[in-house]
Amino acid sequence: MKRMTTKNPKTNLENLMNYAFAKDGVACLRYANGKEDVPLHEYVAYLCADKKCDVTQEDILEDGLVDCYDCPIAILYYLGCQAAENNARLMRYEDSDSSLND
Repeated sequence: MKRMTTKNPKTNLENLMNYAFAKDGVACLRYANGKEDVPLHEYVAYLCADKKCDVTQEDILEDGLVDCYDCPIAILYYLGCQAAENNARLMRYEDSDSSLND
């Protein structure tokens, strides 16, 4: 069986499966705002500022946008966090399974 996780995606499927990932305990996006490996909370703060919301990066890290539960940006933030966590767990599993090849 082929791995689903990689730190260097090359195909469209690999990019999709590894777009959100954990780096030093922080959820990140492969590409956002014309940059690579962007911390999700920084990108979400940028989107909130663009929407004229009164939310900072610190707010996002502290409470995770709990007061914005119906905002599309908050929903995408939570989905990105979930994807990064799932990616990290799957990567640990795949790293421990010697039957998987890169």
